[in-house]
Amino acid sequence: MSPPTAQAAVALEPTTGEQNTMTTEQHAQSGAASRSARTTRRLRRVPAFLATGAVVLAAGTAQAAASPTKSAASKRAPVAISLWESHNGGPVGAAMSALVTKFDKTHRSVKVTIVVTKASTKLLAAIPAGTAPPLAEISHYDGAFRHANLLINQAPLMGEKGGFSRALVASFFPGVLANGRIPQKVVNGKVAPGAQFRLPADVKVSEFFYNTAMFKQAGIASCPATWTALGSDLVKLKKLGVIPMGFKDASAHIEPAFISNGGSLYKPGTHRTATEYDSAAGRTTFNQFRSWYSKKLFVFAHGADMRAAIANKKMAIEDGTSAGWVKARDAAKANGVQVRACAYPAGTSGHSGNIVQGLGFAVFSQTSPAQREAAFDFEQFWNAPKIQAIWAKGSGFDPTVKAAVPLIGKAYLNSGAGAGLKVSIQALKSPYTQPRGQSDNYAEVDSALDSAFFDAVTGKASVVSTLAHLDKVDAGYLKGSTQI
Repeated sequence: MSPPTAQAAVALEPTTGEQNTMTTEQHAQSGAASRSARTTRRLRRVPAFLATGAVVLAAGTAQAAASPTKSAASKRAPVAISLWESHNGGPVGAAMSALVTKFDKTHRSVKVTIVVTKASTKLLAAIPAGTAPPLAEISHYDGAFRHANLLINQAPLMGEKGGFSRALVASFFPGVLANGRIPQKVVNGKVAPGAQFRLPADVKVSEFFYNTAMFKQAGIASCPATWTALGSDLVKLKKLGVIPMGFKDASAHIEPAFISNGGSLYKPGTHRTATEYDSAAGRTTFNQFRSWYSKKLFVFAHGADMRAAIANKKMAIEDGTSAGWVKARDAAKANGVQVRACAYPAGTSGHSGNIVQGLGFAVFSQTSPAQREAAFDFEQFWNAPKIQAIWAKGSGFDPTVKAAVPLIGKAYLNSGAGAGLKVSIQALKSPYTQPRGQSDNYAEVDSALDSAFFDAVTGKASVVSTLAHLDKVDAGYLKGSTQI
């Protein structure tokens, strides 16, 4: 996997050392004064990479060229934008609201209003109705928006003056930027990087949370290093009369085990048109979980149910993500239960695996130039290391950038409060933590995997026939021959 700077596909102006060392507060103080100039520069460039909106953009460029004086601009009302996002309630919602308030206070020329909603499912109807926001957090399944030319390609903001500095781009964890980038062509047999339609909004990876008292009672001294060792631990935990483990039958949790056993999201050499679950990696992964399920060593369950079971001392291990760490920790603590975190273990390949998950910021082509500029400012603010450190500690989500880790601090990461974050940050650093599948129809591939895994593991179908059928179905989706 290429580093973020190599993936950024657009060669742009270098950023000066002075800009690289500016703090978030300094950026905020200079933001209002430089807005007109930055709008002019960005909007002159936008028509080159936007598929739609040329008339609006041309008008915006003319307005920017005739921008008012600084004193007149300072009296202008803030540019109001709404942000559609789904972090509703709890510590995550509180952290999001606090940072938006901080942005509004430090960026007087912009006013952001949060609208809590499922943006990915509501936007396609909202855009034709004229009720869509300038900025929203959407999932990596963004093909419908891209093909309707509704998203702005934000690649030209990477590593330039007025956008994300080269230092910040280089600081993104591997796979984080790739989660919003779409490879668009094959050059000399290799997939070339393409457009950046989403910028990081939140990041999470899969991990386990466990009841420390139960581990001690079962004689388990540390987190299992391999999936085989995990199986042995589950046997010990079952003897305590509890559910040894809850596991999610979801692709982002199945794929890490598959990767750790030597698997890959796409069949090598097929240019993302086929999968290879009917392989040694697939058979090892499916058969291992099938064996555990038959011995009642785990149950399929999901977030809130597992959280409650852990907190009520009915379950020993919960399969979760870093996004759920704070919720799991606090729910358990409220019931007098101590939980800690374990990384997903290594498989037959000798290494672990994981999938970068999370939503991304999308800016919509039908919004005004001023609203786009305001949205760009918020994205830059959000991914600043200082802000990401605050976000990570408050929400449990991983920071998007490596530069935030020292600001979180070793003391917090080594404490019980930061245990889940410490484990997930280590997973993000791994070269075996991959971005999610980016093909237009990978949502169908993931859905097919979920169903196949559940049926094979629970004994409704054989592993051999399930894996062969899964690859056949996936090929149909990825090649576009299967009707969706």
